[in-house]
Amino acid sequence: MFYVASRLRNDLKLPFSIGRPLLDRYNARLAEHGEEPWTSKELDHKWNDAGKDKPKTCSAELTLHKPANDPHRLAHEFKATRPWVYWHGMYFEYDGTKYVEVPDTEVLARLNGHIKERLDADFELQLIEDTLRSNHYSRRAMRRSAPLSVSTSLTRNTLQALESLTLKQIFPR
Repeated sequence: MFYVASRLRNDLKLPFSIGRPLLDRYNARLAEHGEEPWTSKELDHKWNDAGKDKPKTCSAELTLHKPANDPHRLAHEFKATRPWVYWHGMYFEYDGTKYVEVPDTEVLARLNGHIKERLDADFELQLIEDTLRSNHYSRRAMRRSAPLSVSTSLTRNTLQALESLTLKQIFPR
């Protein structure tokens, strides 16, 4: 939700009177699709945080201007949500006290879910942006009536990008 608030507030430069209601609309659409909605207090917090300097762990400045289906953008966003290490062909996730190995199939499943979430969110934002530009859905938005789909090749390419971002070397170069 911070990503959406950041796009509305920082990238589109929307004032509170326009941007915050759009955040509410986006939240309602998430609820319609079976996701747990954010409370009004949580949405206010996201809106206010989006107005502050971005935290160093936020990859938004690296990814906002790349296409939604760019594997490196998706890998950066995935890595920003959880600490990962790729070492000797194995994946490890930090659980708060130590790194725990995550099976390949589970990594692919998590990555696939992340990609789907990001593509859906990007589509929703595209509809909002198109609506703001034209006061109704533009022809472009009507032609693209569904979010981009997750493909095996996109998931594999994103996995390779994630591996390159999180690869740990035993000996420094």
